[in-house]
Amino acid sequence: MRLRLAIFVLALAPAVAALGWSVADGRDRSFAVYPKQEIPLRFDHELHNLECTDCHQVAQSTRSSDRNIPEEAVCAACHEIEVARQGGKTDPPSTCETCHPGFDETAMAAPKPIVIPPPNLVFDHALHMDRGVPCVRCHADVREVQVATRAQLPRMETCLECHHDGGEATGACAACHPSGPDGRLRTWMSNGERLVPSLGNPFGIAHTAEYWRNHGSDARAAKSTCYECHSEPECLVCHDGARKVLQVHPNDWLTLHPVPAKHGALQCMSCHNEQQYCATCHERIGIGPQAAPQLRAKNLRVHPPASIWVDTPGPGHHGVWASRDIASCASCHREEGCIRCHASSTASGGGFGRGGLGISPHPPGFRGQACSMLRKNARVCLKCHAPADPVLGACSK
Repeated sequence: MRLRLAIFVLALAPAVAALGWSVADGRDRSFAVYPKQEIPLRFDHELHNLECTDCHQVAQSTRSSDRNIPEEAVCAACHEIEVARQGGKTDPPSTCETCHPGFDETAMAAPKPIVIPPPNLVFDHALHMDRGVPCVRCHADVREVQVATRAQLPRMETCLECHHDGGEATGACAACHPSGPDGRLRTWMSNGERLVPSLGNPFGIAHTAEYWRNHGSDARAAKSTCYECHSEPECLVCHDGARKVLQVHPNDWLTLHPVPAKHGALQCMSCHNEQQYCATCHERIGIGPQAAPQLRAKNLRVHPPASIWVDTPGPGHHGVWASRDIASCASCHREEGCIRCHASSTASGGGFGRGGLGISPHPPGFRGQACSMLRKNARVCLKCHAPADPVLGACSK
């Protein structure tokens, strides 16, 4: 499809040129700064070979919104328009169709309008003329083209030749780009375009559709540049977890996320709270240990089979994994779940049972440090042992 479109455009180019329209419309310039134009004119700057100010009255122009396109009265200084309307011959040609291709004043009320929206810039032509800046310094090849388009409007690189720290003119961004009351640049223009073009800019910052993935490196390297447009509260909308940015994860992330979550838990926790976010979702779909029995399906098992995870001591036993990363276990399991097995058994008698199975979770040699741990924090021990448990009483001797 793209190839056919390219062939079509190339085939159309000679016909467009014959009308005096330009195919090169400055697509390398941001539409956010220079909105799209419609210039249905036939004109030749090189043929006229005049001073720019002979036709463009920019000496008094102080705003970028000023319309500095010559009106018919300016053209009439050389073109005998009224004589041509009466059928007379003129030199140079002066009929309406000379400049407005396809216009027939006997059938049309007016030529097709010229649409050149004002640029989203702060600019003062008069100030630049007073400083002696020649027109062609900003409008590079305008003397050699026919109809001037967006392609003859200055790029940011051209402006930075003078506008930079220590240069002839101020390097402040707001000197050229519209800003708000707080001094920060407007990031959205009235036409809905972003201020920073997707094609990039002299700072090397390209705000493409995927820029949210790697903007952090730019922010760390040139935070002051970011703050020209963005405020810290704007960053916190995403970074404090108040808003879940759905683009962060690819499609079908629910199916894919277990492996990345296992290997990058800290990264996940920068946005998600395990106890509330992860555990709640897992229990809702039947994975969590506190999920309703009717939701717990065999194909949603998270851990290895019970014969490995519970019954057989070894590297695959849950006790080994819990000793390595108890925080991961606690993201789904509560103490009550552990106590079911590890608390002292009610069958032990003596009134000190805690209702568990009496399976010790302690490693070999634990008795040597048990008493000091009891004295430091008895609460942990009392989760599984009753106060009258002889095991605890041995530490008081």
